[in-house]
Amino acid sequence: FTENFSKSNYFCRYCDIDCATFLCIPLAKSSPRTVESYKNNVQQIIANDLHSAVGIKSDSKFNELAFFHVCNPGLPPCLGHDLFEGIVSYNLALYISHLVNEQKEFTYLQLNQRINRFRYLGNDANNKPCDVNSGTEKLSGHAVQNWTLLRLLPVLIGDKIHSPLENEVWQLILQLRQIVELICAPAITTDQTAYLKVLIDEYIVSRKETFPSHPLKPKHHYLLHYPDLTMCFGPLIRLWTLRFESKRTYFKQCARKLHNFKNLCSTLSERHQLLQAYLSAGTVFPPSVVVERSTDFYVNDYNDTIKQSVAHLSLLPGDTVSAHEVQVKGTLYKKNMCVVLEQNDEGLVFGKIKLILVTKNTLVYFVTEKCQSVRLVDQGVHCL
Repeated sequence: FTENFSKSNYFCRYCDIDCATFLCIPLAKSSPRTVESYKNNVQQIIANDLHSAVGIKSDSKFNELAFFHVCNPGLPPCLGHDLFEGIVSYNLALYISHLVNEQKEFTYLQLNQRINRFRYLGNDANNKPCDVNSGTEKLSGHAVQNWTLLRLLPVLIGDKIHSPLENEVWQLILQLRQIVELICAPAITTDQTAYLKVLIDEYIVSRKETFPSHPLKPKHHYLLHYPDLTMCFGPLIRLWTLRFESKRTYFKQCARKLHNFKNLCSTLSERHQLLQAYLSAGTVFPPSVVVERSTDFYVNDYNDTIKQSVAHLSLLPGDTVSAHEVQVKGTLYKKNMCVVLEQNDEGLVFGKIKLILVTKNTLVYFVTEKCQSVRLVDQGVHCL
């Protein structure tokens, strides 16, 4: 396919829509690319000695595989590049600029102060958003930093928005946030996928009407294909390329720290093999429950509320430990974190972890403080 899709007339890998049609009818999707249409375009290139035909430059080497073709479909999208470093990065910068410069809802200084003073927990602490600068077309952070900023923006600055239900730009932010939540869900149902399609259509139409002087980008069209691609591949968050980007970080750090660029490939391969040998020592898979620091649990040391909570568990002294954090099947849980317990007519019920207990049989118990939440529609968050 043609690489520069921002300037190519046929920019989509999933259908043969042209740029003029997309800019005129943003919700339009042309005929999908198929194995037959792909072969016809390749033959057209060879017969007429063309550089490209309908966005295709040449036959892909991957098509020589027995059970794969790039139009079968075989190329899932990367959320990191298309969504977080594309749509979210450009659109969120545009929306914030409009709220600051046109509507005077807040200032860049106020937003950046709240970004820097906010208490980030868990993975958010490792991906703290960058400051938002005025006069820039896109956010300066990487993919996960932009994702964190979009998720936490209602908490950071939502109280500054006057009449949020009537503010079209603020509603665009909440729409984009809801779309990202569904796209990045680790599990999604067919009904939710259908709802995602409706949200995407509404968002693209609203985005075009609210900012007519800022034309839509090809990545907005890719968003239209996400519901169908989700049905083909499953949750798209499982297929993004950021895991490979993370792997590449190791080699970049090695090259910078070694300060030796003679036969760099040999040096990096040797260092990487030594790392893999170290990581492969012991068992292939880590245990399902990992506790690093813990103390023996004696129920009499705790207040009556804790005693009543664990009374039915019959925990014996010496068989149970109390931990500040525990890792269960790769997921880290810490004290004061909130987990979803159930959903009722009023909304979600959260549990704030007050105590973590682990038995010798690697059974994990969370003693939580139940909190009923109420969804604030104007902010897009759950209030406990």
